[in-house]
Amino acid sequence: MHKHSSGRLSVSYGGVLASFFLLVSIIVFAQAAYATPESDAKLFRKKIDGFNKAIKATPREPSLYEQRGKCLMDAKYDKEALTDFNAAIMLGSRNYLVYEYRGDLFMQHDDNKQAVKSFDEAIRLKPDNAGCWYLRGMARGRVNRFKESVEDCTESIRLEPRNGIAYAIRGYAYERLKQRLEASIDMQKAKDLGVPPKFLMAIH
Repeated sequence: MHKHSSGRLSVSYGGVLASFFLLVSIIVFAQAAYATPESDAKLFRKKIDGFNKAIKATPREPSLYEQRGKCLMDAKYDKEALTDFNAAIMLGSRNYLVYEYRGDLFMQHDDNKQAVKSFDEAIRLKPDNAGCWYLRGMARGRVNRFKESVEDCTESIRLEPRNGIAYAIRGYAYERLKQRLEASIDMQKAKDLGVPPKFLMAIH
């Protein structure tokens, strides 16, 4: 005969339920990989409905808000995505990607000071992720913190030496610091690593 306190039973059931809905979400994502353009809207709604049901069942599971937020972000529902990322953080998420995605959204809407703060936390949680470093470098460049932008991109390049985007962002920062030789070298390196000319023009 097994004895369980009601508290333990509740936690156990909630954990199993969260795992079940997480598995369902993964299956839905796998199906989305084979979607045709005509079925995109239907699949998006199916995914969102799945997350809504999962969150209703286990409202304090941060990973569900993280995943729904990314789904909304990919579909350009930026405000709703940001709400979900903030909810995940309030529920104790320690996933660096939540802060990285949130920082990206802030940058897309020109709130670069908030973007820097979000990337600060992403880097604190995952200091070996090259992408977080160059994204913060870009955000810092947008608020005229060019020396720090160079430092961030240099660290990104150290972690991922063939990171062409980091060279491009650092090249722009060097240019704004009037270090034109370094800027020219970095821009050429970015081109050599396959960064599209359109991106190089966009950061100027």
